[in-house]
Amino acid sequence: MSDTAYLNTKAAAGNTYDAIVIGSGISGGWAAKELTQKSLPDIGELFGGRDHTTVLHAVRKITNERKNNTELNRSLHVLEQTLRA
Repeated sequence: MSDTAYLNTKAAAGNTYDAIVIGSGISGGWAAKELTQKSLPDIGELFGGRDHTTVLHAVRKITNERKNNTELNRSLHVLEQTLRA
């Protein structure tokens, strides 16, 4: 995930609310929920102690964005296939 977003994991989990970091955190939270069996609270903890509702927001946001953005949908599909391989 970090390579795709050109960020390191420490920046993605930190408290810096730069738009790029937020974007990677949202997509990271979505990927963690979609590609693992971790609970929302567990994923939130892994992303710097975030609340489970933050992860839920990320999942919903990415799911909705994928419906309206074919480029994002295609990129996330490639990411899903790569991570599941």
